[in-house]
Amino acid sequence: MEINAYQIPPNNDIYIQQNLVTDISKNTDYDSFHIFMNQSISYKQVLGQNLFPTTTEVGVELNHYFQTSMFCSYTFQSFFIDDKQKKLIDNFWYCGNALAVVPFASSVIHPKFKIYGGAGQAYGTDNTNSKVPKSLVLYYWSLKPTALAEFNISESFKFSLGAAYQLVFSNDSSDLATNTSGLEGTASISYNFK
Repeated sequence: MEINAYQIPPNNDIYIQQNLVTDISKNTDYDSFHIFMNQSISYKQVLGQNLFPTTTEVGVELNHYFQTSMFCSYTFQSFFIDDKQKKLIDNFWYCGNALAVVPFASSVIHPKFKIYGGAGQAYGTDNTNSKVPKSLVLYYWSLKPTALAEFNISESFKFSLGAAYQLVFSNDSSDLATNTSGLEGTASISYNFK
């Protein structure tokens, strides 16, 4: 009898991760629903300034192929949102929900498509009049479609690399909306609780 290690067995009770990681275990009823935590860091530029926003999320994964989560994203660096460098943002954060589709989730390397949506605030200082600086409190909405390549390090740990485009909408500041919208690279690691 010939055994092919790369052939998926017809018995659906066995879960196999092939190629880089091989882990054979029986699926149980609760395998189709579990909680995950994800931590990511991104890189983006705003008017030539390098920023590294971080995002923490907690969610639910269904059948390994669909995810829904709550998240908060925060940028630790201060940055200017105008060309004249008069409007300085010290605190830029937003929270919301994310939805993801994970085709071919049982493969070691597979695509992941995700969209983040939420609302947030930007706090800072407006030094347009240098004699009387004003506090800035700006509200905004954000949508961020993301495309990732996800790697199954093990059945519980996953690592992702990809790109996203953040769209920022704000009635309070056109500078905020225009200059913080843009392309970003992202890397993340997640842990699935069985």
